[in-house]
Amino acid sequence: MKKFSDKTKKRIRVLVIAMLPLLIITLVFGLPFYVAVLFYLAAFFVSIFIYYPNYLAILGNINYIRGNEKTARRLLKAAIAKNTKSPVAHHNYGLMLMRDGEGEAALGVLNKSLALNPKVMTEKKVRLAIGSCYWVMKDIESAIATLEDMRERYEYVNAHVLASLGYMYFLNGDRERALTLTEKAVEDSPDYAAAWDNLGQIYFKDNDFNKAGEAFLKAISFKDDLADSNYYLGLIAEAGGDTEAARGYFEKAAGAKITALNTVTREQIEEKLNAVLNKRPGATGINEKSETRGGGGASADGQSNSAV
Repeated sequence: MKKFSDKTKKRIRVLVIAMLPLLIITLVFGLPFYVAVLFYLAAFFVSIFIYYPNYLAILGNINYIRGNEKTARRLLKAAIAKNTKSPVAHHNYGLMLMRDGEGEAALGVLNKSLALNPKVMTEKKVRLAIGSCYWVMKDIESAIATLEDMRERYEYVNAHVLASLGYMYFLNGDRERALTLTEKAVEDSPDYAAAWDNLGQIYFKDNDFNKAGEAFLKAISFKDDLADSNYYLGLIAEAGGDTEAARGYFEKAAGAKITALNTVTREQIEEKLNAVLNKRPGATGINEKSETRGGGGASADGQSNSAV
């Protein structure tokens, strides 16, 4: 006897469940089966019409989780345009806008998410993303205020909030507060790569390249495609005269996804990689400050680019 695949069994179960309302309508009201079918189809299409924005939101969120960003973006944009009441859909679409560098647009979408009264877990994610939005918009003071408000508002905030706030203080020149918060983030979640990356950047700015290198290596041990950590490790290796190691790190950084939430640009990485490949001095030395554009240090959604 032929065995059904798991996918086929699942489809059969769905079909049986879908048929149950037809059987109930037929038995309870004594209607002919074809009338029950018509009634059922009419109810189904009416529900599709009424809940269409939420169906779009659900499909968009599923594709977002699966990493199908192009499809997720299209579905979530359509759902929001049709006034979906899903806070999660607004949050996920806001994150995509933020990664594109569209801070103001993302902020508007995320504020709408808060207005929909999300559950606490989603609310925390949205407020964290709002803090990151201000950072993308280069409004560090508002980013700090938003994240500090989270610490006052909630009994517990996770490593993503602590690391993001620490990085904001780092950008604001408050090295001690940045170090304290980042160390708390590492203590709270020892496997959170972005927190280790932030710690490395603090030590890198201190010119303590031994400690910086240790932190960056820890970061890539948990997430080996962190563009920021690999870039800085390349700078450290290059300064130490290990051109081959530097080339490996720069190549790894060049192959990573770069968004507005990274602390280095693709141009910076490619410039250093080309310099190493051509065995000539690069334009950005180890003691020159890399352009901070956001990212390695702040987390928009609990993931990381460096951080996201």
